[in-house]
Amino acid sequence: MTGIQDISNDSKDKKRDQWFQEFVSTLRVDEQAIKIDAIDPEKRKFYDQMIFGDMKELVSANRDLTSKYFIANMLRDYFNELTERKVLPLKIALDLSNSKILVWVEIKMDDYEIEKSLILSEAVVNAKYSQHGFYIYSTIVEDCDNLSIPPHYNSVKIKA
Repeated sequence: MTGIQDISNDSKDKKRDQWFQEFVSTLRVDEQAIKIDAIDPEKRKFYDQMIFGDMKELVSANRDLTSKYFIANMLRDYFNELTERKVLPLKIALDLSNSKILVWVEIKMDDYEIEKSLILSEAVVNAKYSQHGFYIYSTIVEDCDNLSIPPHYNSVKIKA
């Protein structure tokens, strides 16, 4: 082995040791907080699920947390893409679920540049998140179609 690999492995070992020490310390603090009933209710629920084996609830809670994480990041990335591409549709609305974002967008008639940018923004986000089972789907309509935003979508305010 070279010295560089040894330093890297030593550094990893130190970081790993530190992480475990901090993790065990946190568990001990939480253990004491549970004993004196001074722990956050959500944290107590998590520990109870772990300790008493309610795996269905634990997996469900994990799925909810995962969905919130990915959906929030997808939204951020999607709106960043639209901002970078200078996309300003007439109307935009969203419908969120556990694993997908539905986007309803109204643009001016024959505005192919915005339409192309919307499609590319969707593709960029899907390329990043589809491997985790999360997707964004767009419906693009033109103002001349005279369609209302579907009732289950939530309008997003657009700032010029």
